[in-house]
Amino acid sequence: MKQIKSILFICRHNSARSQMAEAITKHLIGDKMRVASAGLSASPVHPFTIQVLKELGIDWKHANSKTLDEVKPSDFDLVISVCDVDACIAVPEAKQHINWNLEDPAKTNSIHKFRETRDRIFNLVKALIRDLKIGY
Repeated sequence: MKQIKSILFICRHNSARSQMAEAITKHLIGDKMRVASAGLSASPVHPFTIQVLKELGIDWKHANSKTLDEVKPSDFDLVISVCDVDACIAVPEAKQHINWNLEDPAKTNSIHKFRETRDRIFNLVKALIRDLKIGY
């Protein structure tokens, strides 16, 4: 993987998975690189997203959902889509693109599913940080 200085996490609505990925990455690496999230459409950040991040000590209550029109994927070194394969977003303008294939916990509206998704994202982000040799 080329030198990465910026990461954009994307999903359909930017209300759960991509918000968690952005928050956890920022929490673990601070300001060592530019990190953002966006969606095809902007929905309010899901209350369970805020709650499960708070359980990790991450204050995310002031987060705003953004669209891909507001945050251009071509401005980032790496774009990570966090949607499941059936709903995966094509990002032809991305310099590098990977997909983490995560189910949308908002479809179930279950706090348990949000925690499972958060924990999976936490582990994926830790592995990404290790692979990119960012250190935290």
